[in-house]
Amino acid sequence: MKKVKTLGQAVAAATIGMTLTAGAMAGEVNIGFTGPLSGGAALYGENTLSGLRMAAEEINAAGGFDLNGEKTTINLVSLDDRYSPAQAATNAKRLKQESNVPAVFIPHSGGVFALQDFNEKDDFLIMAYTSVPTVTEKGNSLTLRIPPTFDGYVRAFTDYALEHAGKTLGMAGGMEMVEGAIGVVPLSVYETEAAKSFIERYQDKYGKIPGSEAAYNYLALHGLVEAMDATESTDPKVIRGAIGNALANMDSSKNPYEVSEVTDKGGFVTETTLAVVKDGKIVREPIE
Repeated sequence: MKKVKTLGQAVAAATIGMTLTAGAMAGEVNIGFTGPLSGGAALYGENTLSGLRMAAEEINAAGGFDLNGEKTTINLVSLDDRYSPAQAATNAKRLKQESNVPAVFIPHSGGVFALQDFNEKDDFLIMAYTSVPTVTEKGNSLTLRIPPTFDGYVRAFTDYALEHAGKTLGMAGGMEMVEGAIGVVPLSVYETEAAKSFIERYQDKYGKIPGSEAAYNYLALHGLVEAMDATESTDPKVIRGAIGNALANMDSSKNPYEVSEVTDKGGFVTETTLAVVKDGKIVREPIE
């Protein structure tokens, strides 16, 4: 009887091991990423992924987060889609089936639209790094848009341009050739302590100035984990309902763009900013 019992325990242990290997290990939550990691857009994909890696490493170094009384870490599972919506959809299916991810980060609108065909049915959050307004206008209940929409800048940029430059338009190369050019404020120009802290830590880790793709995805993963910590849940619907409060309440050092809330449709809310090239330098200007 003892030998039979021992054999039964061994089989049970092996079965548990197989189950954990198929998904996350005990005390670990898998988070998915699909984006261009090869081809012409590889640098963009890697810059996006770098922000997620940095956030995951910070979370794990701090001991993870609490999930039903157990300290839990983040395992980032990244797949290359070469900027292809079809491949992004295949990757997302794989991430859900093989790694049981509650959320998939994706940095291109074509891929977001492809995932929206099935993410509600397959039950995972789309963490969309795209400024296309349509991704949150379609009514998908499990989509979160991380950066601001581009249409939010049109009026502010147009008004400033008409007042200061008239109706003249042109294209040129080099800072001296784009005097008066208008755009969003680069993170490197932000004067907040949260932005400065993030830039310094990112530079120490990667040896370069971070762009918006790194910073926004960094804060979004921190917000996602804060929501799981607050609710003690990995259910995508529960996380979606809690992430607004999580972003508002989390430590400011994790929020370089100072996201203040999430709209009912799933858009992160940040302040609209405007920068102008003056005397060869990028200068932040107020929006009137």
